Amino acid sequence: MAAALGSLAGARTAARTAHRLGTPRSLVVSVTVSALTYLVVAVVPWWPLVALMLAGNSAAVVLWNVCTVSLRQRLAPPDMLGRVTSGYRLAAWGTMPVGAALGGVLAGHVGPGAAWAAAGLLLLGCLPLLRGMPSAPSRRTDDPRHLPDGHSR
Repeated sequence: MAAALGSLAGARTAARTAHRLGTPRSLVVSVTVSALTYLVVAVVPWWPLVALMLAGNSAAVVLWNVCTVSLRQRLAPPDMLGRVTSGYRLAAWGTMPVGAALGGVLAGHVGPGAAWAAAGLLLLGCLPLLRGMPSAPSRRTDDPRHLPDGHSR
């Protein structure tokens, strides 16, 4: 229930947040919040705090989804958008069972806190990948639609 409420709150605020911060910063905030919520759950598994962290995580995930879908729509050429989206979904959803299995093995051998900590640390490790994230497509100079003066060659 806490995660669902967090998702609703995230859905209500994601567009405003993305507009205010911009896509690159919003993605960094999203990953950072998700990572920190996982690390808090790993260290303090007290159910009211876990509920609050799940709500915060869900809000961050919604922000991520809003930003990445919008970014894909801006950056992918229109005739490639379906293939780009399919590739993204395959990479994201296709690896979830692997992560869940590895998390289960880790939790079984070390304890549930280890799986939460690993997830948080892996997310923090992804932050450098977001450096230099474009928020708009680069303009091709050989395409007359993108000439600075708006004229065709």
